[in-house]
Amino acid sequence: MILIAARSITQRLEYIAEIIFDRLLHVDYKIVTPENLSQAQTSHPDAVMINYSSSQNFSERQLSVPDENLLFETDIRQTTPTLANENFLKVKFSGQDYSGFSIDFDIFSSAFYLLTEYEKYANPKYDMHGRYDEMQYELYREKYHQLPVLHIYADYLWQKISVLNPKLKREENEFKYTITFDIDAPYLYRGRNSALQFAGFAKEVLTLNFSALKMRMKFISSGKDPYDVYDYILSGKSPMQFFFLMDRHAAEDGRHTFETPIYRELIKRISSANIPIGIHPSYTSYKDEDKIAFEKQQLGLITGKAITSSRMHFLKYSLPDTYRNLIDCGITDDFTSCPVHSPGFKNFIGIPYPWFNVVNNIRTELIIHPSMLMDVSLRKYMHLTPDAALEEIKKIISVTRSYRGCFGIILHNSTLSNFAEWKGWRDVYEGMLEYLIH
Repeated sequence: MILIAARSITQRLEYIAEIIFDRLLHVDYKIVTPENLSQAQTSHPDAVMINYSSSQNFSERQLSVPDENLLFETDIRQTTPTLANENFLKVKFSGQDYSGFSIDFDIFSSAFYLLTEYEKYANPKYDMHGRYDEMQYELYREKYHQLPVLHIYADYLWQKISVLNPKLKREENEFKYTITFDIDAPYLYRGRNSALQFAGFAKEVLTLNFSALKMRMKFISSGKDPYDVYDYILSGKSPMQFFFLMDRHAAEDGRHTFETPIYRELIKRISSANIPIGIHPSYTSYKDEDKIAFEKQQLGLITGKAITSSRMHFLKYSLPDTYRNLIDCGITDDFTSCPVHSPGFKNFIGIPYPWFNVVNNIRTELIIHPSMLMDVSLRKYMHLTPDAALEEIKKIISVTRSYRGCFGIILHNSTLSNFAEWKGWRDVYEGMLEYLIH
């Protein structure tokens, strides 16, 4: 048993204690206040005491952690904390010296700040798509996201706890993985009307794009669409999940919608294979609950199943509105969390966790499933060759495995087409699967 002695019990403190002690360490714990501390110690005489206080009035038999007040506030601070790399990332909310404490920074507030994306509430910065622009934030610019910092915090706490009571035992998480597919463009040619087919043909002729022209002619003669890789995907045995884009409200959305017959058949086929599926809400839906609800309804009507998972198109979300809208629409699991520009841990954690609404200060039942990288990031933003991309994937798998996390990757069916800009990427996929299995 671990007793966390704090001045009061707040939603923020309860939340981060759950993440660290329950979901990462799997140990019994209890938060106690001065009023019930003595009784708790009597009931648990062998418990390790964590004194979470700004006061230095503690004994050597306790683990002391400074309290910098963040977890006892209800508003959102506008000041930016200091980031320090001292063996690992520490978020410091004041310039005060805590060298006399067992842990010389507020590890609980630091964990809360990183996991909840607190800085995006306080200082939102956007890119051309309306996404939070990672490169404008120091945490990503300095590549702190390359490690699951909350796992490091949990392990560091456990080292300190074990010194005080070596008999305490923790339960380790197991490494797991899931391959996820966003179906933005289910087919390159199939399902397009004759006008679109002719326009594409004319463009390829005028631009002398002979490889694309050759592929189009091959489709016309054989009916084989290069993006139709579903037999190949479904022949695999790895855990997987599909997210379907259902409607078109912007140029960034696909041309196949819930009304396209061949797309509906594809969705039914994958759903009937008992593969988990979810909604991929369209480009402009991230602030529009009605659009999310409509698209979710359409996917449910096609499959005859309740739809409870989602991943936002273009990884667009707005805090807290998007997640709040998903909850209102009956979504229980969201897979949007993923770095855009490079592999890593967007929320500094490598396992699913419940979302905390910082505006309302409540822990919700919406479970966030982090992914560590996306295929488009490797090719478009990092400009990697297939061989170099596979090495990056192996690196982040190794990190996730070493911290016993749940590895997730975002792929698209087009990535496995071996066509145009994706030539050679099927080998990346197969190399990744082999590395995951072994």
